[in-house]
Amino acid sequence: MYSLGLPALSGEAPTITLGLCAGPIDDKTVWAPIHARVEDHDSLIASIPAALGKQLTHGTEITIAIGVPTACLIAAKLSWIGETNTGNALSMARTYSDIAFADEQGGLIPASSEGVISGTVGERSDYQPRHREGWEKATETTTLKIHVTDLALREEAILPFSPLGAPLADDIHLASIVESVRLLRRLNNYWGVSPVKWIHLPAETHLGMCLVATEILYAGFEWQLANTLFAFSQLFDKVLILDEDTPPGNLARAFDDMWIKAHPSHDWHFSEPQAPAATATAYRRDGRTGSRLFIDATWDPRWDDEFIAPRVDFESSYPEDIRAFVLDNWDEMGFSTDPGGQ
Repeated sequence: MYSLGLPALSGEAPTITLGLCAGPIDDKTVWAPIHARVEDHDSLIASIPAALGKQLTHGTEITIAIGVPTACLIAAKLSWIGETNTGNALSMARTYSDIAFADEQGGLIPASSEGVISGTVGERSDYQPRHREGWEKATETTTLKIHVTDLALREEAILPFSPLGAPLADDIHLASIVESVRLLRRLNNYWGVSPVKWIHLPAETHLGMCLVATEILYAGFEWQLANTLFAFSQLFDKVLILDEDTPPGNLARAFDDMWIKAHPSHDWHFSEPQAPAATATAYRRDGRTGSRLFIDATWDPRWDDEFIAPRVDFESSYPEDIRAFVLDNWDEMGFSTDPGGQ
């Protein structure tokens, strides 16, 4: 294992991140995310979803693929994060991208994998890594030993890794995508209607905050929505609720709305301090409980339209002659006057 040249993260042993584990469950290939460190020249200590660990018996043959398509990593994480989903990750990955499979001892893996590690499941371990991947914060995990039996690499293999704990690391981005998609599906199936337009756990907040743009179905819906989100995810302890027309991915607009539409005295809602600590935040690491917060940055649905401040723009802020003068000068200076231009 030491010959692979894997990076040693945070001063620990060489580490596998962004890995895909394939194992046989009920004669079917099951994929799951895996994070492992090299323990010896022929063994690994690996973290996998706890629900999968209960199904992998001692001696089960498994395969770890590294350098796999992103679609496969997302499908594997979606299958295990949150409430255990027995959906077929292989079929899910195929819906995202055109993926060919290769048959290994643990089952089917992406044929384009840069590296393949074959092994057998060993005894359970109580090892706790100093840093966890994003997916490990979103679901219960277990740690076990894997006895490596074979290695296969492409010539000049490229083995990607994530610098765990670093801001904006790849594992944080992947966890953001997966948890956002999972929560959107879960919420819009919860009430029999689909009021939520988008959900985003910004990597910039290290997954500790959830932004949700939604239609407000009735007065008090925002309270119900926030509590449902807290019930469905253990990552964050802050929810920012935005109007349904808020553009996705625009953090500046979202946080502008937080200050413009939400008053700290009656739109910032703190729970009683008995909530369990969120797993993605960088505080309350001692397991103590605390408060959760949701911020209602939406216009009150009970207000008449005349009480809601209109959003101003270039067209509505200046007379037509001034707009024409500005656009002419802008064009002469070589800048685009197309609203979607650069």
